[in-house]
Amino acid sequence: MEFNTPKKLLLGILLVTGVGIVAVMMQDSPRQMATDSYMLTTKALTEKAREACPEAVRKHANVILGLPNDTVSDGQRQVTLNWKSGAGNPPVACTYILDQGVVALTIDGKSYGS
Repeated sequence: MEFNTPKKLLLGILLVTGVGIVAVMMQDSPRQMATDSYMLTTKALTEKAREACPEAVRKHANVILGLPNDTVSDGQRQVTLNWKSGAGNPPVACTYILDQGVVALTIDGKSYGS
């Protein structure tokens, strides 16, 4: 198959256009990037709180905590983990703030300073 100059030019334009379309389609939108950032920050906060809260609870009560029943977060700096009562354990609520650690702890309705 022989290509003359106009065919080569058209083929080149189509190739560049196709590569450009693929490149644009592979980029994340600003909304997707914000959602990803929010999810990663929330995950990191929750992991830090899951380490710090059981330690704070052990200082005040002989309670062994599993995974929290409920997690509430602002997605940026603060997360509150809640454990319901069960298996001999009282209900526990623990609030963790980034760069401050555990700031509020409630065990069986009684608040403790951290």
